[in-house]
Formats: sequence, C-alpha cells, structure tokens
Amino acid sequence: FAVGVLLAVAIGGEVTLEHDPLRIRQRLTETRPTVLLGVPALFEIMHRNVERRVERMGRTKQFARAMAIAQSIRSATGINVGRLLFRQIHRQLGGSLRFMFSGGSALNPVIARQFMLLGIPLLQGWGLTETAPIVTVQRWSPWRFYFTRHYERRLGSVGQPLPGVDVDIVDVPEKNLFVDVDGVGELIVRGGNVTPGYWQADDVTREAKMGEWFRTGDLGRIDREGNVWITGRRKFVMVLDSGEKVHPDEVEAALTLSPLIEDVSVVPRSMRGRTHVCAIIYPAVEATLDAIGSAGLPADEAGVRQAIAGEIERLQHELAAHKRPSVVLISDAPLPKTAIRKVAREQLRDSYDFSFETWIASKREEPTEEPA
Repeated sequence: FAVGVLLAVAIGGEVTLEHDPLRIRQRLTETRPTVLLGVPALFEIMHRNVERRVERMGRTKQFARAMAIAQSIRSATGINVGRLLFRQIHRQLGGSLRFMFSGGSALNPVIARQFMLLGIPLLQGWGLTETAPIVTVQRWSPWRFYFTRHYERRLGSVGQPLPGVDVDIVDVPEKNLFVDVDGVGELIVRGGNVTPGYWQADDVTREAKMGEWFRTGDLGRIDREGNVWITGRRKFVMVLDSGEKVHPDEVEAALTLSPLIEDVSVVPRSMRGRTHVCAIIYPAVEATLDAIGSAGLPADEAGVRQAIAGEIERLQHELAAHKRPSVVLISDAPLPKTAIRKVAREQLRDSYDFSFETWIASKREEPTEEPA
C-alpha cells in the first residue's frame, strides 16, 4: 500500500491493481506499466510460465542458447543484452517496464538472476508493519544494471536503509547465535518510522523494544556497504544437537530450484532423542509426472518418492552436510499458505500421508497459472 499506492500517487503516477494472477498478463499489455510490484510467489510463477511457454513453442534449445549468450556477454563485459535477445518476453510484459520490485518475503536469488539475464531488473526491499513499513531498499540505477554486474554481485541483498533509518545486528543467545562468531544476528531498527509500541500490549512492547531500537525477529548480516542480507526468522532457526545452526529459508531456496517441487517447508523433527532437518514437500504434479515418464519410473507413489529423492540428492550438494534434510515427508495436497503465498509453518502437521490418486486430483482442483 505504501509503495504501490501512496508513493505512486505522491509522484503523480497511475496505479493499476489486479488481484487475479490469471489476468496479470492481460493487464500488462493493456496498461504498459513502467514498474511492476509483487510478492516473490508472483515472480516465481512468472518465471515458471516463461519456461513453460518456451517449451510449448518447441524453442527450449534456442532459449537456453540465448541465455548462455547473455550470460557470457555479461560475464565478459558487464553489458546486459537481455532486452535485445528477449524482445518478445519484454513485449508480453507491456514493453515499457523499467524494473520489477519484490517485497513481502524473501526473494530467491536464482529467480532474480534469471530475470536479470532476460534484461528485466528484479529488485527487492525489506520492512515490517512496525517500521511503517520500509526499512531498506535496493536503489535502481539503469547504468549499473545495463553496463555493470553491480546487481548480480548483490543478489539476495535487500539493499541499504532509507535515509534517517539505522539498522544493526545483535546476538541471539537463546539460539546460540553470536555476531562476533557467526557474523549473523537479529536485525534491529531505529528511526522515526519505528512504532512507539503495540496498542494496549505493554508486555509485548517491552519484549520487542530495546530502548529506541526495535527487534525485528529477522536474522541477517550487514556488509561493508551497508547492504542488509536476510537469512531467516529468529523463531524458526534450528539448532542441532551438534550446536550447528540451520536456517530453513536457505534450505528451502535450494530445494525450490527443482521444477518438481511445488511447495516446501523445512522444519525440525525430533526422532530418537535427536533433532533432524525435515523437508515437507508437495510435488508439482505435471513436472513430476513428466520426470517419472522420462526416467521410466512407475506412475505411482513409489515413483513420486523416487523422483523427489533424486531431486533432493541433486540439489543438496550446494548445502553444508548438516543442513541437508535427513527426513522427507511428501504431501498429496498443497501446503497451507499465508496471504502472500508463503507456506504457513504454524499450520503444518506433524505427519503427512501420500495418496497418488489424491495428489493427481489436487492439480485438477487448482486454476492454471498463466500470469506472464
């Protein structure tokens, strides 16, 4: 509301609000926006549908070759040629888009990188209701985007604090997190944007405030340039019996790179007196069935489990050994979501059954996503 409505109106901009993802592509061609705002789930859907459309057109090899060319030129010269190589995709987004902006939850850096190779800047910021709400934002610079690798080197950052806003990090002893040791701590915010407290809730206010500083509950780090990097939520960080820490967001970001994994949530599970890293997964129906067929696996529960296990094995090598899921639960229905399409961890069950028939039916109950 603050960015998409108030700011736009303050500078004389025109705003188009669309609540239905199925109509976003139509709205883009109708209104030809210069900026597109959304939550990470929207941009993940957009990216997925770009790949699906390329595949349906039988141009997968050409697309991959163009992406490789764009990457090679970018790496060698810093110049972004995505707008030239992918003109059709830009036209489908209205043709006037300067950049897209993501907020509400963490944006997968891989998705941002893919859009940037297409010549479409995808930036992000960070804030909370209690901070009115913006704290940090990635600054937009056409020169840096089109002629340097500035944004690629800062993928995953939510940018620098706004003028008049201070951000710092503090230890989280209850999670065995210490800034001097781990380089990560709880992010705290100070400034005129910070709420004086919660309405008629003095106890909650005292817990959230440290003098003039507000405890955000988000974990992260701050680099030498003042860029903030979010690593997860304080209440969700897992401390294993070895004392090693696992940030669920990091593991989830690695696993969601698989087209076979539609929803995933990483949670702790206690088994035989030890804490294990557990991944709860809802497999993407179409992509998993295609993978099963290509691999010659049986079209049943065993085939789904084998396909997902293979994907986890393939992707988890990017993770430290202690962060790799040792327990995997497969759900035959989408995981519960919040209003901004994040998995609602508090609503997850302790155990999940899997019925192949129910899983197949779950896809038929969902609308087809074609926002871009």
